[in-house]
Amino acid sequence: MVCDLAKRDEIVHTDIMKDSEIRAALKIKIQEDNKIHVDTLVVEELGLTEGAIRTDLAVINGSIQGFEIKSERDTLRRLPKQEKVYSKIFDEFTIVLHPKHLEKAIKIIPDWWGIVEAIPFNNTVSLIETRPSLPNPVVDPDILVQLIWRDEALLALRSLKLHKGYSNKPRETLWSRLIEHLTIDELQHLVRDTLKQRKGWRAELLPA
Repeated sequence: MVCDLAKRDEIVHTDIMKDSEIRAALKIKIQEDNKIHVDTLVVEELGLTEGAIRTDLAVINGSIQGFEIKSERDTLRRLPKQEKVYSKIFDEFTIVLHPKHLEKAIKIIPDWWGIVEAIPFNNTVSLIETRPSLPNPVVDPDILVQLIWRDEALLALRSLKLHKGYSNKPRETLWSRLIEHLTIDELQHLVRDTLKQRKGWRAELLPA
């Protein structure tokens, strides 16, 4: 359920929401927001920095958008570390949180992050966008490229005819070669296309 900001004062706070309930409501909102985008991919628990950190949901179409959920039961203890990683990778990012976290979260997250408040209402979850997300001003290619698996990086190098002498190199070397030869825009395009084409992982296409 998505509720207008103007109706916020009318919302009755009821039971404590579970993370899974917020996630389900968020997935519905993502589907509604991306109807015009063909082949939108939604990934749950996307691993970043070689799996050291995961974001709750990632949406991949013409950009890579990330979403982090902080329910009433959660703390913001990990948010500063998460923010440093998320802000180096995603084209846009939104934190979806219980209102009790709002004041503290604003002090941690950058101004370009979007904010959606999740509020329990009549046995459902109301999602209120209190701040829209903006484009990430600085994407870090060294962190972004780590979304690509080793075999995918080698395949990309082959398509660019940059693979000679690199077939047996470790993934870090392959990543470095891609960064050396691609602009940030080209790298972002490569990462998006690679994730969309990847098989056998936690991802689903939105219904057409």
